[in-house]
Amino acid sequence: MSTAALAALQFAALLGTSHESTPPNGTWWQADQPHSFSSLDGPSYGFALVGSQWSLTAERMGRATSHALACGANEPACSSGRVPYSHWNGSEQPLGIWAAWEPHLGPVFAQLGAGAVKSEFHMSVPDWTAGGPPHPLMVGNTQILFSPLAGLGIRLSPHADLLANWRLVRAQNVSLGPTQTQYQGLGWSVFNVSVRWRF
Repeated sequence: MSTAALAALQFAALLGTSHESTPPNGTWWQADQPHSFSSLDGPSYGFALVGSQWSLTAERMGRATSHALACGANEPACSSGRVPYSHWNGSEQPLGIWAAWEPHLGPVFAQLGAGAVKSEFHMSVPDWTAGGPPHPLMVGNTQILFSPLAGLGIRLSPHADLLANWRLVRAQNVSLGPTQTQYQGLGWSVFNVSVRWRF
């Protein structure tokens, strides 16, 4: 790496807030039953290497939590009274690494890139009932997923940037033969606003 390239390389810290989208009706919640998404917004933080027109960022984004009364079988199994409803309590706090190209036009720049993300999704059902006696059930998703990145930034000072971007964090169902091994997460995307301090 040349001396000029090394001089342009900076370490950075990021701090901001994220908003996670909600899954559609029927994914971990039912519109006609009690439900809440008690948190879709949360702090985001991370570290980055920043070059003249690129960045490499590791970031944890927001936190989504949900609570719902939902059916463990296809309706009308529960609405008819054949199967009892269960309580579904979920959480998600995505963590990932992204590489981005950052072409500048004056103080404004774009962010276009991709990376890998873990949704860190967990769902606890303390009274799972799908035709049998109630029992605790815990499911989640440990996949590492491809995640595009798109956003805009503005240079606020020689050492600070304001960033607004979008990332895909959707964790999908995976089955190994007849056995489901991974479960779809709460959110499908994350919108993030943060300040990046370059040192």
